[in-house]
Amino acid sequence: INPNDLGMLIVIGLASLGLEFVKCKPSFFQLLIGMILVYSLFLTSSRSAMISFVILSFFLIVMYGRRDILFVVILIVIFTGPIVFHEIFLKEGNIEEVSSLTGRLPFWQDLWTFNVPRKPLLG
Repeated sequence: INPNDLGMLIVIGLASLGLEFVKCKPSFFQLLIGMILVYSLFLTSSRSAMISFVILSFFLIVMYGRRDILFVVILIVIFTGPIVFHEIFLKEGNIEEVSSLTGRLPFWQDLWTFNVPRKPLLG
């Protein structure tokens, strides 16, 4: 399975778990599942999934008015942000991998050259 797809599935699971956290006090089992999912999300190294997780977390907290949890999440982001940014967004210091479009350019060229002329609506 593609790490980006797996990351987005994990974010969907975390969204469901986040809604459970908002409705009632989480049990130890739910907290354990949440920690495992967040760690699994970190292991996928999916930048888009990480960004969507942060946006989803802030959205849930602000929408449901849990200001106490918002403070904790902001502290977690402040203290773990540099590590996550270095490990995932910079790919351990290899900026060339991040800025080279990681093999997407040939895919887009083939898409526009072959698939769009044959099927203009769906590509």
